[in-house]
Amino acid sequence: MINNKELGKLIQNLRISSNISSSELGTRIGKSKSSIKKYECGQTSIPLCVLQSICTVLGYDLELIIRSGFKKHIIK
Repeated sequence: MINNKELGKLIQNLRISSNISSSELGTRIGKSKSSIKKYECGQTSIPLCVLQSICTVLGYDLELIIRSGFKKHIIK
């Protein structure tokens, strides 16, 4: 099972590889930049609907990420 910190790191890596700032991502999903930073640092749990929105904006299929194992997408 993935914890908040690992999931946040995954989101951060996907966002950076998509060349999108945390501010832009927040705007596109209706969240503040500070909310995105809290998600990425693992300080706040990411609701599934928000996680789906993030993946959609970044061009990733959440179902495929889940099926392949989250940790395969985390770059340390």
